[in-house]
Amino acid sequence: MKEKSIRLSELRQIFSITEETVRRGLEKLEKRKKLIRSQDGPVSINTSSVSAFL
Repeated sequence: MKEKSIRLSELRQIFSITEETVRRGLEKLEKRKKLIRSQDGPVSINTSSVSAFL
């Protein structure tokens, strides 16, 4: 499976939410093993997990 990445600022814009809200959502998804965050910003995410963020 090919991994896709997205920046926090892009998620913030897409969902019209604050960066802190994005971070909290990503932390929850990471704990559920739905995504992997990298140090340099991009997020590797399984596209089926995006709906869990909403």
